[in-house]
Amino acid sequence: MKTDSVIKLICVFFSLALVLAAPGPAAATTEILEMRLSGSENDAEESSLGAILLNGVTLDIGGVYRKIGMRFTNITIPKNAPITRAYIEFTTKSQDSATTTFKIEGQASDNAGSFADSGFNISVRPTYTTDVDWLVNYPWLTENEVH
Repeated sequence: MKTDSVIKLICVFFSLALVLAAPGPAAATTEILEMRLSGSENDAEESSLGAILLNGVTLDIGGVYRKIGMRFTNITIPKNAPITRAYIEFTTKSQDSATTTFKIEGQASDNAGSFADSGFNISVRPTYTTDVDWLVNYPWLTENEVH
């Protein structure tokens, strides 16, 4: 009788040890990834006539009609990984006080091609149906200020 109790007790401890030692779901991790644009093929401006500028020192994001493209490379995000926050920062090169709204779209591609000097190379790219409007209703009065 004592032998059975000891065996049961050993089995309970063994089962408990398996449960405690069993790998559970992976703990949530937080990673901060900061990327900067590099290379003339990774940022571009498109005029209303479809002309593409690849070698500009800055990206002019204002104006009557202008599209800019930014391509971030070598970013590995696991499939189905939750992204809780993402943002883009711009640094002012000059002053501007006009109110404007920028539409931010994402290209519908897992591996977007580099920008090329061919007509409408930004606007012909397929985008996701969801976009974000960024209303800039405050003046950019200080050069080298991050927004």
